[in-house]
Amino acid sequence: MKAAVLEQRGANGVSWRDFPDPVPAPGESLLRVAASSLNRVDLYMRDNGAGITHALPQVMGVEAAGEIVEAEPGSGLRPGMKAVLFSEAFCGQCRYCLAGDQPLCEDVKIMGEHRHGGFAEYIAMPSRCFMPLPDDADLVAAGALMTGHLTAWRMLFGKKTLQPGESVLIVGIGGGSRSPACNWPNWSARGSSSPRRATPRSNAPSQWAPAAASTIKGTACRTLSCK
Repeated sequence: MKAAVLEQRGANGVSWRDFPDPVPAPGESLLRVAASSLNRVDLYMRDNGAGITHALPQVMGVEAAGEIVEAEPGSGLRPGMKAVLFSEAFCGQCRYCLAGDQPLCEDVKIMGEHRHGGFAEYIAMPSRCFMPLPDDADLVAAGALMTGHLTAWRMLFGKKTLQPGESVLIVGIGGGSRSPACNWPNWSARGSSSPRRATPRSNAPSQWAPAAASTIKGTACRTLSCK
């Protein structure tokens, strides 16, 4: 396959070249990538990467949306299904995963950081990281969905769920993850950009589900304005 491969640090250290096709491990499925956004962490990995355990060469890209081409038996996925990837391959067994706080997994492997990422024609990830999308979902929009929007969702509804009538100060309102926080589909706000106030229209989930797929699948569909 073709992939954006980080060979060494710096802007000249990335090349679009042939790279071995990913082979799904047990518990994994395979996605044909249609779109993947450029995230700030991609630039950090290119230019520095300090503090993140990884080995070069590595395929870049912390996001990906596309079409499933190989599905793990019994996973509920099927070839031809559209999906967006949750970028964090979590263990499902540590105290954080068991508490529904998968982003803090003690053995997390993030695509494009600890393992090969989405700037490629194909990517293999654990099947529980595949979030199915409706057949008419816009894969280009989905390719820019997860990192920024899940960050915003976690800020608003993660540790302490924002309740109707509460006010919240959103700092850096023009940032990539702050804008979704002001435009979450199932809650409204009144007043200026800081503070914003939640109104009773809010019906976001109260916490991360023990299985990340159910929560993130619903979030993805609402954000894409899918039925």
